[in-house]
Amino acid sequence: MSPVLTATLAVFTVVAVGAILRHTRLLSPQADTSLLKLVVWVLMPCIIFDNILDSDALQTTTNLWLPPLIGFGTTALGIALAGLAAWAIGPHLGLRSPQARRTF
Repeated sequence: MSPVLTATLAVFTVVAVGAILRHTRLLSPQADTSLLKLVVWVLMPCIIFDNILDSDALQTTTNLWLPPLIGFGTTALGIALAGLAAWAIGPHLGLRSPQARRTF
């Protein structure tokens, strides 16, 4: 079976089980909230860490420092360019106060 079909089938199976449990009233709306918090705050970080730590890409030291550096650099560059654009064209767009330009 193809990996895409397997992944899709797994998602639809979980959705179907959830629908059946809700229909049979084994899961209440209050349970939805706590299950969502469990998944988002505990299980998703666990699966992310498992996939990251199990990756062969971590064996190369360049992969440890280059992606965070590029991420920081592009974010800082984007903030600087937006600030420059707000200063240069902000008054022409009606952004006269510094507070209005910062929202740009």
